[in-house]
Amino acid sequence: MYFDPRPKTRREDLYDRERELEELERSLRVSPLTVISGIRRLGKTSLILVVLSDKPSIIVDLREVPQSRDGIHRRLEFAMNEFFKKHRGI
Repeated sequence: MYFDPRPKTRREDLYDRERELEELERSLRVSPLTVISGIRRLGKTSLILVVLSDKPSIIVDLREVPQSRDGIHRRLEFAMNEFFKKHRGI
């Protein structure tokens, strides 16, 4: 669905974004640290989710975390625990 406001997770749900997807994939092959920037509601999260959908990865959303080290640590710990539950045999 093209006009669903939630981030996309499947390549076929993105419209006309092949160039950006290829550029992000190329960037991640060169360096695991890649910055994606742009104005709000442009589709940055969708690009990330689609590219990483078939790769073992940890995505941590820090938008609504209390601005404290403890809050960030708890969010990171939760994300890592979920990853290891899902990918025990890797």
